[in-house]
Amino acid sequence: MYTILSPSSGILTTITHSPHYSIIALGFSDGLVHLHNIETDEPIFDLTSSNPITCISFRTDTLPDKDDTPSDMIAAGSTNGDITLWSLKTRRITGVMRGVHSASTGGVIRAVFLPGQNVLLTSGGDNALKLWIFDTPTSVLPRILRQRSGHAKAPNTITFHPSTHFVVSGGLDRSLWGFSLRSDAQNTELSQGHTESALNKMKKLGTEQDVSDLKGEVITCMAVEGNRDGAGAEWGSNDLGWEGIITGGRGEAFARAWSWSRRKIGRWTFATDDGGEVKSVALSPCGTFALVGSSGGAVNMYNLQSGQYRRRFPERLTKAQISAGKSRAGWKHTRAVTGVAVDSINNTAITCGLDGFIKVCMHTNDFNTTLS
Repeated sequence: MYTILSPSSGILTTITHSPHYSIIALGFSDGLVHLHNIETDEPIFDLTSSNPITCISFRTDTLPDKDDTPSDMIAAGSTNGDITLWSLKTRRITGVMRGVHSASTGGVIRAVFLPGQNVLLTSGGDNALKLWIFDTPTSVLPRILRQRSGHAKAPNTITFHPSTHFVVSGGLDRSLWGFSLRSDAQNTELSQGHTESALNKMKKLGTEQDVSDLKGEVITCMAVEGNRDGAGAEWGSNDLGWEGIITGGRGEAFARAWSWSRRKIGRWTFATDDGGEVKSVALSPCGTFALVGSSGGAVNMYNLQSGQYRRRFPERLTKAQISAGKSRAGWKHTRAVTGVAVDSINNTAITCGLDGFIKVCMHTNDFNTTLS
């Protein structure tokens, strides 16, 4: 019935109807936004961006200081996760909302101004839905009103938090989340604060970087305990105030501690003393000790309150023990430790490994029982 000749050498990615019945906006993969009058079959003007356009939306409310003057703003989302705002009157960029959605999962998939409101609804491949409101008098850019989100990529390790109504989950997007079993509004990602500050600095310098690239490695194992992770205490106090989550990352030779009550990464990292990758982790039921299993077969224990190293299973022989002819052959796992557990009274540590053995340590002794 009707054909519009493409004004761009790029691929047409989106078509949006404007509030005016005869004007449409076309978005292209080369960053061009073309406005066209379909009643007269005449081009109106073009807007240009440096990134592929994925969606376009026209703002339809009136300006706050002029009740009868409609807004002339148009928003265009892109694959790098930014949203560019233009003024149709001046045909210039008025602002850029950077990092609205993750570039690693396709950026902004959809951006829509709610009819007659100063609110922009966005969604992306990062499994997030966000509402932005333009009510800041000193800035053209909006503030976040509310949002719902989850893992941007598939979760690969998950456990119940023992003392709350949350599920704690690590995913392939390198994030650690807490999901409420009662209300989605309580869902939260545990902060890796240094990555957020680094990303903000890069944005100020004009450097494009996706936040997922700055996070720790993909979490492969996790242990959670709530007895000592209290919500009102200061770091280092005895008021139930230290970390209660420990995780191991893909390819990393150390485990990370996290604070559940503060919803952020903790103070400590716990290294495997043989340099092997962390394959399993556990917390004692009292919440004081963390055990880390290595791909090299070692098991190390740390104090969560102080972050100090406590012991190794089995302990290394002293020079005196070696000279006395003592041997610990067969006590250590010869391959990766795939599971670590502590009994409910903090008396027994149990480990299993790819060498096919289950090893048991009673109280302060080294491994003194091996089950094949």
